[in-house]
Formats: sequence, structure tokens, C-alpha cells
Amino acid sequence: MRHADLGTFGAVVLMMSIAFGCGGTEEPPALAVSRVTIDGCGLADEIATGVSSTEQPDLVLTVAHALSGVGAVTVDGNVAVILTIDARSDLALLRITGETDSEGPSVESLRKSLRTADSGDDAEVRLVRDTIEVVPTIVDAVVDIRHRNLLDDTMMTRAGLVLDVELVGGDSGAPVIGSDGRLLGIMYADAKDSPTSYAISAEEIHSLLDDFAAGDVDVERPPC
Repeated sequence: MRHADLGTFGAVVLMMSIAFGCGGTEEPPALAVSRVTIDGCGLADEIATGVSSTEQPDLVLTVAHALSGVGAVTVDGNVAVILTIDARSDLALLRITGETDSEGPSVESLRKSLRTADSGDDAEVRLVRDTIEVVPTIVDAVVDIRHRNLLDDTMMTRAGLVLDVELVGGDSGAPVIGSDGRLLGIMYADAKDSPTSYAISAEEIHSLLDDFAAGDVDVERPPC
């Protein structure tokens, strides 16, 4: 997990949230968390958290920055492949190998779980520790966050959320879940010496899933 500071992520600017369809009153799929482990860049494995729909547990959403290097990727000890990475949003989609016989994975179940967050929304963050920890929180703000692209060192912008949740290494990728059970975003960083933390918004997740479904994929991993 990388920590947010002005040198890394730049200014945070308030923005208006963009609404998109989230299945209406249809019951959202249940969400599960997992431990993502990447073998490779340092003396110890890089770890992150993944989130998936229980309707299609082989598809796992996580953060791109944890996938640095070329080492093997596992989800709860199961070998996984990278389906797509988006450096701008810091999102990646994984697939656990051997979990399904379908020719092409559908992202519809994950898409149905999404909802645009508003400032003041009640939420919870699910963290993978010795057990699954559920941390109640509130969406403090819906924001645009400037950040540095790890692939080419350019500045980019992503839609995000601000919350008060203390994170530790490996918490990047943890889901932010609304009171209706829908996925509002996934955690990716916290501010140094502050309980303030940042999540990638559901709008960005929706865009990643749409691009993947349309065949627009990229598997270039951040360097070590």
C-alpha cells in the first residue's frame, strides 16, 4: 500500500458525483474479500486486498499499484491471471484460474453491485486481517484526486472518495460498501500521520468494467 501525500497524489479537488445505473431496487450481489499476494519486487511479497461478487468469485477487483513487477499473482493462495490493468484509475481485474469453464468472463455481476457515493453516505470498509474486520465509516467527500502515473511518471486524475479509516500495508483494494450492500469504491491509500484515507470511486470501477467488456484491455504492470 502506498501512502498519499502531496508529492505523490497532488491536490484533492471537490467534484460533483456522476450517477449511473446500479440495478434499481434489485438486490445487489453479495461481496466477498480476499488476500491478493504478488511474488516479486522486494524481500517480502507485495500484498493487497481483492473484492469479488459471490455470484462470480473467480473475478477479483484490486489495485493496480500492488501488481508491480512480473511475479506470480495469487488470490487466497489460488493462482490468478491479470485480465486488465488501468494505471490512471489504479484498478486491475484478476481471474482465478480453474474456477470457471466459461469461455469469456462476464463482469455483469460486479457491475450490478456498484453505486455512486454521495458525501455523508454511511458505509463500511472490509479489511482482511487475521479475520475479516468490518470498520464503519462515512463518506466525507466525493473528490477528484490528482496522482502520479507509475508507468510514465505523468500526472493524472481519478474520481475518488475521502474517508476516515486507518489503513495498514495490504489494505489497498479493500471494498467500501454502502448501507444498501453496494460497492461504493475500493481503498488505495491513506494520508501520512492522519486517519484520512482515499478510495477509488465506483465510477472508475464501472469504467474499467465497461472497457474490459468492450475488449479494451491492457496488462502492462507497474515497474518495481
